[in-house]
Amino acid sequence: MSVLKDIKSIFQKYNVSLEVSEPKEEPVQLMVEGILADGSSIFTDSDTWAVGVRAFTKDAEGNNVPLTDGEYELADGGVIKIAEGMVSEIGTKEAEDSEGEMKDDKKEEEMHEDMKALFEHITSLEAQIKSLNEKNTSLSAEVTKLSKQPALASIKDTKAKTELSAHPFTKPFHKMSYEEKVAFNFSKIKN
Repeated sequence: MSVLKDIKSIFQKYNVSLEVSEPKEEPVQLMVEGILADGSSIFTDSDTWAVGVRAFTKDAEGNNVPLTDGEYELADGGVIKIAEGMVSEIGTKEAEDSEGEMKDDKKEEEMHEDMKALFEHITSLEAQIKSLNEKNTSLSAEVTKLSKQPALASIKDTKAKTELSAHPFTKPFHKMSYEEKVAFNFSKIKN
């Protein structure tokens, strides 16, 4: 029995009741009012606006209605965020703007780095294009030079060489034919 008494005393100390009963809705007495940027009013049952306090608005009949989740801008420039009918965050528009500016600065730095990398890539591509144009110009000059030269040696030169090489002049001069004698004399003149 002493354990049961100990448990009851602990419950009494912390004002805990083990009885099951349906809670009675008592009207919430609103203590602090806040004006939104659109001119409507919001209320809390606490004596100050703070994180964790309940937030209400009034319906057409004047009943207290918990605020829906979201972000509300106050008339004084502040911002209040509501989650599950309670204030989850209180801030100022300026603080959000400075965070936004910091994010914008980071984005600007990242964009600056991306642009720098892009310009470096463009510069390297321009250098490659320049070297390819120079190579193209030199190859075009070489093609022009080669196109002015004949593709094959002259037929006359080829025929004379062939005839000379076909007759090695191993015969004695007096046994040569007239054509061989002419080719023999011609080869002596040429050499």
